[in-house]
Amino acid sequence: MTAYQIFTSDNISDTYIKDILHLWNIAEWKDLSPTVFREQFVLSEFHILKNEEGNILSLARIHTEFKIRISQNIYIFHELVGLVSKEEQKGFGKILLQYIINNLQNRGIETIGFCEKSLRPFYQKVGIDILPDQANYLQEFEKGLWVPSSDDDILCIHLSPQNKGLLLSLSQTNSGYLV
Repeated sequence: MTAYQIFTSDNISDTYIKDILHLWNIAEWKDLSPTVFREQFVLSEFHILKNEEGNILSLARIHTEFKIRISQNIYIFHELVGLVSKEEQKGFGKILLQYIINNLQNRGIETIGFCEKSLRPFYQKVGIDILPDQANYLQEFEKGLWVPSSDDDILCIHLSPQNKGLLLSLSQTNSGYLV
């Protein structure tokens, strides 16, 4: 039996923070204190699939203020990021994504995500609409320079036809900038 729960940075337990950082396994975040974690992820929701004992089986973060500049206009979306499961190939990521999609649709929250080509089959199996290779037209600011995104695809977790069209309009002559 599994349960789905959403936490914000101000109501997530120290134990879950420790577990999240362990599962994400990102060197520069490994030793974040709960206080710093809460400050760093204040604009986030943590969607968690847990077992009967309350242990995390799968988790994802929704960044609630993800900004893209296209043609001098700023567009704000929610962004799915940090999807990880404690054990791979058990179906926990798929189950969690189905909960997340339903939740975001019910709340009317437009949400995108990104992935590399190698992960495209996973998201296709879950039924997420994918804009193949459109992330290649997004630029990120790194070390004082605008550089192409390392992702390939844009994931339409929950997106209006108008905003899907906007992201499909990205091209070499119409880049988007992550601001």
